[in-house]
This record gives sequence, C-alpha cells and structure tokens, in this order.
Amino acid sequence: MTKTVKTELGDIHYVLTRKSVKNINFRFKPDGIVYISASRNIPERFIRQLIEKNAKTIIERLDVLSKRAEHEDGDFFYYLGKKYEICLIPSEENKVLLNERLEVYANDEAEKDRLIEDFYSLKIKELYAKAVNEVYEMLKNDGTPAPSAVNIKTMKSRWGSCNIKTRAISLNSRLIKYPIGCLYYVVLHEFAHFHHCDHSKNFYKYIEKYMPDYKKWVRLLKAEYYEVAE
Repeated sequence: MTKTVKTELGDIHYVLTRKSVKNINFRFKPDGIVYISASRNIPERFIRQLIEKNAKTIIERLDVLSKRAEHEDGDFFYYLGKKYEICLIPSEENKVLLNERLEVYANDEAEKDRLIEDFYSLKIKELYAKAVNEVYEMLKNDGTPAPSAVNIKTMKSRWGSCNIKTRAISLNSRLIKYPIGCLYYVVLHEFAHFHHCDHSKNFYKYIEKYMPDYKKWVRLLKAEYYEVAE
C-alpha cells in the first residue's frame, strides 16, 4: 500500500515492505515512489521521520530518475502498454500513422518530435475523457458526483489526485504509456476518494467491487512503462 509523508518540500510517497534485513533499504524509481524494506522491529514512525529528515535528498533523487526515464525512449514509442519502433519518413506532409510501427512523416527530427507529442496529446485527450465518462457512468447510481474538472498533468510522484471539496480530478499524462487498465484503475481510484478520504480497507473494498482485478493494474504501475511494454 502506498503511503504519504507530507514535508515542506512536497509530498513523498512510499511503499514499505517488511523483510528480514538488518538495514533500512531505500529504492528509488522514476514513478516517484520510494520503495523501502525494513525489519518488523523498526517502527514505521521512525521510518517516516527518516523520510522527512532526508526529504531534500529523496526528492532530488526522484527528480533525476524521472528526467532520465523521459530521455530513455530512444527510437521507440510507448503507447497503451505496447512498444513501437519509430520510423521517420521524409515528407512535406506532416502526419503520424500507428500500425505495427509509428510512422512519422516529417522533414526533420525536430518536426518528428513535435508530431509525436501532438499525437500523444490527442490520444490523451480522447482516452482520458472516455475513461472518466465510462467510470462515472458505472458509479453514478451509488451517489458518486460527477467531477467538476479533469486536469491532465505530468506528475512526478503520483498517478492521480483529487480535490474532494471542488471535485476536481487530476490524471498523470504518463498513464498513456501503460496498458489501458492502468488508466481505468487510476480514474476509479480517484472517484473512490469521493466516498473514502483515506486508503483504508473500505476504500479498497469499494475499488474491488467495481474492479475485481485492480491489483493487477497496481502491480503494473509499480514498473516502468518500458518494462511493461510488450
């Protein structure tokens, strides 16, 4: 279960696993989550204090990993859990075609990059709106309110967030690189907060009611998109 430590520099999200280890071990990933392993005799209160004490170093480390991951794509395009080779085809006609590979018709590399970003933006707009509408239609009969706004952001430390007071939902743009089920899970996760403010057992029971296989998508989100891609 992902937990949060609020610091003056921002929220730090972590997952604690109890193991037979002598030290407290920290693992950092570009998903913005700190993975910690520690023995059961170390109080979690002490671990949280350690996170808060080292907040600056932790956030800087996560930021470096996030930026590095953004530049590791190389000549591949990651979309909905699949990996596509990018093929630049010199052309005066600027367009993108996605089949067995991503064909980008452009004059140069700069134009190619712009077209790919535009393609991502278009698909994000279409698929995120579709996911939010479909999940809301599934939940509305149990009293779930419609979101007042849906914001798309590139977030370093979380996949989504919601403001319960304003009913605004934010979704991470990087979800477009993961299997579609991951997007639907995050959307459902944020809607669930309209009923349960924390991450209690009842919160996850609510999610499981509508998505019995939600743990599958949670596991995928703990990996990098290039590790998930087929």
